[in-house]
Amino acid sequence: MTDGRDRTAVPESANGTVDGELLQTIEAVEEGDFLVLNSDFRIWEVTDVVDRPIEDPADDRQSKHVLRLAN
Repeated sequence: MTDGRDRTAVPESANGTVDGELLQTIEAVEEGDFLVLNSDFRIWEVTDVVDRPIEDPADDRQSKHVLRLAN
């Protein structure tokens, strides 16, 4: 599903801390995927993926991509 927004653009409010490649990787994660975070070799299963709107008018982002993880 696409809404026409450029998913590779980094929100201004991120202050350049998230690059486009990382953003694409995070948005490609789906329920049932397995992740290794922080190079500690613990494997996390993605149990839920939700896009939530940002309600704060001071925040330039339109939505946030939320991942629920279980190990």
